[in-house]
Amino acid sequence: MITLRTATRPRGNTGLAVRLLEYLPRLLLPHRRWLQLDEARPETVVSYHGAVEIRQIHTGFSVQTCVKGEPDRARATALQRLDKYLAGHNRSGARLRAAGPIVQREESPGRWLVSVDLPGVEEALVAAVSRNGKVRIRPAQNEVLAVLHMSGRPTPEAIAGGGAAIRAALAGTMWLPAGGPMVRLHRPPAILPFASRFEVALPIACVRYDAPSQRKACGDAGRH
Repeated sequence: MITLRTATRPRGNTGLAVRLLEYLPRLLLPHRRWLQLDEARPETVVSYHGAVEIRQIHTGFSVQTCVKGEPDRARATALQRLDKYLAGHNRSGARLRAAGPIVQREESPGRWLVSVDLPGVEEALVAAVSRNGKVRIRPAQNEVLAVLHMSGRPTPEAIAGGGAAIRAALAGTMWLPAGGPMVRLHRPPAILPFASRFEVALPIACVRYDAPSQRKACGDAGRH
């Protein structure tokens, strides 16, 4: 049996194929450590408008950091910071468990807020580790989001297109966009762009409710 290691001095197309096969395992390995997260907490789907889901998000505390720059690079820097913080590089030295999704919002042009949930965190612990350099813990309010599932990579063009599609789907409904688009990632981007999945979401407010079952979600949205 001939293996890649026993093949010597490959020539022509065969040599190129062998070199590609040798490089493939390195290509498939992630270049950056991806943040290890617990399963995301359940989210209540209130209604659908075409492909857009209206979700009621229940949150407690989140750990977050702000990074400037291009979206992908800013997200990679943020995940490195958050990973170190959760591993115990904080004021108390406590290791913390976080839950998905990873949320990335543009606070101002070129400045990104990246956050993840901290389930089951006590307020006493929050006070002890609330801030460490550029990472901080903040209470996260309940909110209502319009969410669109998308394929490919979360490029600025894709994010803008997703936001526009959500606004178009909500036109004439009980929901009014109340902020800019955010990216929600439940898993790392795939090597092949067409295999990647992500969500674009808009915070929304309620202008009316169409059915009694929507009264609670509409009331929650009206408080933000």
